[in-house]
Formats: sequence, structure tokens, C-alpha cells
Amino acid sequence: MRQENSKPLFEDMHAWLLREREALSRSSEVLKPINYMLRRWDAFVRFLDEGRICLTTNCAERALRGIALGTRDWTFAGSQRGADRAAVMLTMITTCRLNDVDPKARLADVFASIADLPASRLHELLPWEWKLLRAAQTKFRQTAKSRSAQLCCFVQLSCGARDRTSDGATIRPQATLSAPEAARPFELDPSRWFHDFAEGIELSRR
Repeated sequence: MRQENSKPLFEDMHAWLLREREALSRSSEVLKPINYMLRRWDAFVRFLDEGRICLTTNCAERALRGIALGTRDWTFAGSQRGADRAAVMLTMITTCRLNDVDPKARLADVFASIADLPASRLHELLPWEWKLLRAAQTKFRQTAKSRSAQLCCFVQLSCGARDRTSDGATIRPQATLSAPEAARPFELDPSRWFHDFAEGIELSRR
């Protein structure tokens, strides 16, 4: 759509600006804004080739609105350190929002884990890394719950099953299945399932 409808218009506009600039004198007041536009033309028309770029700056202006509304109250931050801290917090909150991360949840997790986290893993606390890590942990918990349910069936099959006779008086134990035989219906590796089950229990306690 942008290539078909917008690109021809911008090409005509670029050609028109070049023609008008040639006809203007160096002292003309219009020459400065035309030169300003032409020097930034590549960035100006980038949205024609990149569909993710918004046609307006409304999104960026809405993101700044919260800060702009507070400028009157923040005219005096109290001290330079206070202003620096406010800038750090606003940067953290805005970065979290840009990465679709809950700032409050991330900050609480950072405070809870940063003391025990080695310096080589501090990058895991960056909003985009934190989001990926939490998504992986959530997926693992869901998988662990599903596997634990299958593990219960596996244990029951491994330990044997019991049937009652038609009159309900006699209980006859069936032959106990070996681990490979019990795992085969679910395509399970017994050692792996027990390992994953233990990890799932550990994660659920955190």
C-alpha cells in the first residue's frame, strides 16, 4: 500500500523541493527549511520500505505525555542526585513498557535476586532478557505439570493395576509392567521423567 500510493507522491515531492531550491536565492527564508528536509530525506521516507515504522509520532508523544505532565512539579528535583534518580527510574519504567514487561513485577524480582546473581549473569536482568527467561520458566512449569500427570500414570502402570471380579468380592493383581513397557505407551524415558519431575517440584516452590 505504501509503495503503490505513498511512494509516487514522495518522489514528486522530492523532485519539487529540488526544483524550488534551485530557483531560490541564498538569502531566502524558505531555503533553510528545504535544505533541512532534503538532508534528512532518507530517514523521512524510510517508512515506505519498513512497514513497522508508524506514519506519525503519536505513539512517541503519548509515551512522553506522562513525563511532560510532571515537568511543572519537577521544576526543582531537590538535588542533582534526586534528578538523576528520577531519570533512572523513568528510563527503567519506559524501557519495560517498550518491551511489554510489567515494571513493578520486574523491579520486585530484580531486588529479590540481584544479591545472589553473579556478575556474569547480570545481563539476565535486562528487561528483554528478563522477559524471555520468565517466559521459558512459565513454559517449563506448564510442561512439568503435564509431565507430572503422565508420570502418575507411568507409576501406576509400573506398580501394577487391580481389577475386581463381577461380584466385587475378589481382587486380582495384574502382572507388573517393567519400566520400558510402562513408558512405551507415553513414549517416556523414565530417568528423564523423574529428573524433570524433581525440577518441576523445585520450581513450583520458588
